[in-house]
Amino acid sequence: MIEQMAHIAAEAFREPQHQSVWHPGLKKYVCPKDRGYEEAVQNPSPQVIASHPPINPTFKLVFLTAAIGTALFTVICIGTHIWVGNEQMSSSLDRTVTALLDMAKIGFGAIAGMLGGHALNATSG
Repeated sequence: MIEQMAHIAAEAFREPQHQSVWHPGLKKYVCPKDRGYEEAVQNPSPQVIASHPPINPTFKLVFLTAAIGTALFTVICIGTHIWVGNEQMSSSLDRTVTALLDMAKIGFGAIAGMLGGHALNATSG
């Protein structure tokens, strides 16, 4: 399941604006710009679709938004701690950094949930 999640995440970053389908011969997701896409679309077997559902651009957009937001909030939190230091941080800045860290945690949950849900949907297909 972890491998399936990695394939989904890699394809979302690689080609976010196109639908991707699984190519069993290449053992990866392909989009309209890739070789093998026409073959994968023309001969879709029910087993391949059940084990590796297509990834649509909307899923990719939401996933990338969550991933980029999570990375941004994490970098801001770490950068603020390095720049200001824990001992010198005012209570209002501390609350702001804590809120941003909470946003990063929520984003991580969203990322794991989206990838896990897509992978579980494939295994239960």
